[in-house]
Amino acid sequence: LGKSLQIMEEELGDEFGPVASLSAYLASEMLREQCAEWEEDPSLKGDYGPYIAILPTGRAVSEQDHVLWWNDKEVDDLFKGGAAHEKAVALREWVDLEGGIIQGMLVSDLAEKNMGLSVSQVRGSVTNAFVNILSRSLFVGQSDVNGGAQKLVPVLDMCQHSNTPNLRYEIDAASGGNIIVSATRDIAEGEELTAHYYSTEFEGHEFYVMY
Repeated sequence: LGKSLQIMEEELGDEFGPVASLSAYLASEMLREQCAEWEEDPSLKGDYGPYIAILPTGRAVSEQDHVLWWNDKEVDDLFKGGAAHEKAVALREWVDLEGGIIQGMLVSDLAEKNMGLSVSQVRGSVTNAFVNILSRSLFVGQSDVNGGAQKLVPVLDMCQHSNTPNLRYEIDAASGGNIIVSATRDIAEGEELTAHYYSTEFEGHEFYVMY
């Protein structure tokens, strides 16, 4: 699976590659946790079970909503004629395409590991993974080089986005990849902590569709 994800990320480029590969990896970990629960076999669990357990996995079981969980009629009814419609349709089509490729990878990977899950279960986890990567992952710069990486960072991913955040964060290469978080300015008692999620700025309608 790792080699396939590396190829996918390289083919999709810097903008879309990390989102697709992270979504594929998160989906595989979600499915691992499902298998461990259904087969009552703790040995199947991965390293991120407690974190995965708090992630939203659909409109019916969480307070979060996302256009990837909507149907076509909802997208048209709510967005038709607005700037967000084209963006929402394009995002859903892209996730449908890449999600199908990831689904095939995961079905094959699960079969090799003798983890029996249905195709619909796999596809559901892929969609849920894309929702979480799009809405919770952050672009984290690296302290010793230009650039950085898209990452899921527990706790920090609960902060609201801001174009003028009061937190900054970066990968500390000297410590082996720890995330160092610091304040961009003095933060008043009771003030909400905010972060900047992507390396690029979004228009309002784009932000609404992504998050």
